[in-house]
Amino acid sequence: MTTMAVGDVRPSQLLWTYGPGALIDLPNLSVVTMGLDRWEVDRCTPIEEARLLEAVRRVLGQQVQRLRMPPVIKEEGVSPFTAEAKIGVPVRPFPRWLRCVRCGLLAEFDSGLFSIKENPFRPDQTHFLHTTCEKGSHSDAVPARFLLACRNGHLDDFPWHWFVHGGSSGCKGTLRFFERGASLQTENLWVKCDACGAARSLVHASATRRPLTYVPRREVRSTTLAVWPETISLQCFRDTRESFKHRSHSDERPMIVSPSGRTKSIRCFLRL
Repeated sequence: MTTMAVGDVRPSQLLWTYGPGALIDLPNLSVVTMGLDRWEVDRCTPIEEARLLEAVRRVLGQQVQRLRMPPVIKEEGVSPFTAEAKIGVPVRPFPRWLRCVRCGLLAEFDSGLFSIKENPFRPDQTHFLHTTCEKGSHSDAVPARFLLACRNGHLDDFPWHWFVHGGSSGCKGTLRFFERGASLQTENLWVKCDACGAARSLVHASATRRPLTYVPRREVRSTTLAVWPETISLQCFRDTRESFKHRSHSDERPMIVSPSGRTKSIRCFLRL
């Protein structure tokens, strides 16, 4: 399995907004945070706080064995080719469908039509390319921002072939995404099959029962309402009496002990 760094998020973002199952809108990619069963547990520092653990067990159950911190790189400026630089949170591309910005090709990222250009020194610049684009080699490919979502929060890919052909069809032709009109309103966004010529506007995606959801890129980037985590808070004060014994008697200012230093970013690693 190929693993590469694609960006960074703050610990608070991972806790509140970009936890497991949530979409992360990176500068050039859209990814979903993988479940805790895919994380490297040995990289996650345990949290020794019995009261907080008991509070969590009252909500989630006694199967919770212990609490851990997210995996954070301890040192800054490490080489991207070292083992230390591989510490982070696993993510996967989602939606799986990509769109070429030049020819409008619409296909899955693992269909063999796209490749990924990695930048180990600038992970935020890692992106997909349409290597065989007829309008220019190595054209950029961006996520197709149409998703399926149920009321319980489950996500799935948009059924592009089913949508264009109006249901089940044996046609497996190449799909193209294009625009009609000056505005980017939904009725001006179209998908067409190169093989049979079938075409359909995305305005029909939410015409009945609203089963299909369109998420514009600008809304995905700015939204903070995609995930509502259930949180439990607890104040913990460290015992600083030993520290006071070693201080000068002339220094009467209170001392504040911080459990950690400056906030560090958490690296996201794409798994293909």
